[in-house]
Amino acid sequence: MNTLHHIPGAFPLTPTPSIHEAEEGHEAHAGDDIPSRRGSQASVNYDNHSARPDSPAAGRNSPLASLHSHQRHSIDAAQAGNDLSGPASAVSSRPASPVADVTAAEEHQHQQRMQMDHLLHSYFSGLKGGLNNPHLDALITDRTDRLLAKGESIEDIQAVFDKGRKLDRITTNVENSVRALPYAVPGYIANPLSNVVNGWAGISPDSLTGQTINGAFVGVTAQTLRALSDGILNKPLADAMWMAEDSSKIDESVRPLFDAVHTLPNELLNAVKGGTGYDIRNLGAIGVSQFDNASVNDKYGVFGTLAAGAISANVLFNSQPMNLLARNDWEARYDELKNTSMAQQVMTGGIKRTGAAVESLLSFEGWKSGRVNVQQDNMLAEVATLGAGLAGVNALRAVVKESIGSDLNLHSRIAIDQGVNTLAAAGAYAAQGAAGVLSKVGTEIIDEAVGTVISSATQALAQMVGSRFRQQIEQQDIEMNRLSEQS
Repeated sequence: MNTLHHIPGAFPLTPTPSIHEAEEGHEAHAGDDIPSRRGSQASVNYDNHSARPDSPAAGRNSPLASLHSHQRHSIDAAQAGNDLSGPASAVSSRPASPVADVTAAEEHQHQQRMQMDHLLHSYFSGLKGGLNNPHLDALITDRTDRLLAKGESIEDIQAVFDKGRKLDRITTNVENSVRALPYAVPGYIANPLSNVVNGWAGISPDSLTGQTINGAFVGVTAQTLRALSDGILNKPLADAMWMAEDSSKIDESVRPLFDAVHTLPNELLNAVKGGTGYDIRNLGAIGVSQFDNASVNDKYGVFGTLAAGAISANVLFNSQPMNLLARNDWEARYDELKNTSMAQQVMTGGIKRTGAAVESLLSFEGWKSGRVNVQQDNMLAEVATLGAGLAGVNALRAVVKESIGSDLNLHSRIAIDQGVNTLAAAGAYAAQGAAGVLSKVGTEIIDEAVGTVISSATQALAQMVGSRFRQQIEQQDIEMNRLSEQS
């Protein structure tokens, strides 16, 4: 930011004014050199002459009064030497005032601080109830002070967060492509199993019942593998993004503002959005299936699913500066992000996390975490819902195939079949995500209610037993006192 500095004493080369005129010019310039700064220095009231710094009320010994006196003497000396050197020589030899330089520097710092404070507030603008929240204001003030103390400019901060967003975009694409792999391979497991069950029950795999059973196996297998792999990968891939929200790291003073964003409607909406990539994959399958080539379809199923994971992750992408600034360890993380290059992110960070993921995959603890994750109530709800959903999708496809018969050509039948699959599966994915959210919320409500009941009942029982015990002790004391008096 460029700041224009006003330097008193730098007069144009014109005839020297009279003492009276010089005083008036000085008063105007002295007022310009004292900016109004909120919270650091009282502003000058130019309407009240008693408050002017060069008035008698300001005191003979004030620095500005002394400066004023110095300037008057300089002007007198200039006029006294007019016969020798002309009016310009005395004026041009006057040094610039150090007070003006200090004041300009302070004004520059003040403006820089105000702009940085405004920038940081804008980063938190998405928080509901964040406007004029005292806890958030205090947190932003602290971050602003620390960033200024580190010598950071607004341009530095914006560059760091822009880099963090780019790096997070790379991370989320890679990570969620890996996490989508379980959705790419269930057919290789579910199809043989469903054929065994159909054969054992004497059901044709191409019949309505056979297709329904196959869809159920595919859905259950896919979501079970996903829950298992998430449990294995969650720890080594935890906190992999620079500016993703991590509720465990958010400063306690502002955590309620972040929690308020996670309402049930928002969570349900995000659950529906999570299936967007897979809907796009199925939409693309309409064109790929026109080749009527099983090998091409299989390859598209695998690579299309990996891309679907990345697409869904980008739809839900939530890399924001406020998620970093609100952390308890924000300063160390900011410094690390600033000093991290793209090569370090991809090579060093990527290799390190890949090694941790492989270690978890090959360890007993990793598989234990995966098994525990599968057994979570919300995961079981998603497994059951996706199984039922894909069973319904396959059943609907079988009914449509039967109804259109062979009246249409092959390519039209394939297009209709894949179109039905795309629309019906979109509903199944949305239902799966919603079931997980509702199950988690329901479990939390039930756990809290049951915990409250058990706690209340336990306290009541303890009080009743304690009261009864005290009564027995008091009765024994009374009996002992009575026997003692008799003896």
